[in-house]
Amino acid sequence: MIETNQVQIVFDVFILLGGVFAYVSYVRSKRLDALKWIHEVFEKFNFDPEFQKGKELLDFDYDTRVKPLVEAWVIEKNAAIPVDKRCDLLAIDQYLNHFEHLSYLKEEHQVYEEDLNAYFGYWLGLLSEPERGGVRRYLAHAGYERLASYTKAHDETVEYLFVYGSLKSGCREQVKDIGNIASKLRLIGTSEITGTLYDFGDYPGLVLNSSGQTIKGEVYAIDDLEVLRSLDAYEEFYPVDQEPSEFVRTCIQMDVVLKTGRRDPTDTWIYVYAKDVTDVPVVEGGTWLCVAV
Repeated sequence: MIETNQVQIVFDVFILLGGVFAYVSYVRSKRLDALKWIHEVFEKFNFDPEFQKGKELLDFDYDTRVKPLVEAWVIEKNAAIPVDKRCDLLAIDQYLNHFEHLSYLKEEHQVYEEDLNAYFGYWLGLLSEPERGGVRRYLAHAGYERLASYTKAHDETVEYLFVYGSLKSGCREQVKDIGNIASKLRLIGTSEITGTLYDFGDYPGLVLNSSGQTIKGEVYAIDDLEVLRSLDAYEEFYPVDQEPSEFVRTCIQMDVVLKTGRRDPTDTWIYVYAKDVTDVPVVEGGTWLCVAV
């Protein structure tokens, strides 16, 4: 009887080991299939002409071609896209749709996260660079929910604005043509950025550069895009045809110090000066001062 039990135990062990071996073989097979599939997707992305333009735009022409389009679209949608720029936006969307689909498959456990990062980490990383806040606002507003989550873009219900001049608290009371905009700006904290602040008399103009001064300012939350449209008019920024603009609204990630003292990296809009600054005096110390009324 004992020998029979021992034989049964040995038999059960072999059955168990066989099951384990079969499971391991299955997992390895599935893993190999997943690697083969992601490699094929990677090769298509790398060599298929349909992705070429989007890759070139995001990799080499972000500042000159991508940023103006996506930042204007966030506020004005398709009305801000000139006919001759529609192909650029379509190429950008094709690029983003590719990664939104892969992010969905990762969410459904059809793609391994480590494979996604290994094969496409560089291209996904472009969307997360601090100076590319505009494309993250585009992700949030254009329905790229998974990419927006991946890049930690805040949702589309609120925008943030960094002000450093006549829109600061204590200064706005002196601005005659600001209307009721001030009442719709909700102060959430402060921040600073590197650049050069120029003195135009009634207002300053900021030029961003890595070797300038530390420019300090306030950060406001905006719950209505119409406020940004009004501010565009106030700052003489024309999203559709930006060439004559005195200021250009752009979006970058800033380290915002909230009222609670907590620091929060936040994609924040800022108006930067777009015209020639030759012979314009610099604001010493980098802080624009106004006389409270």
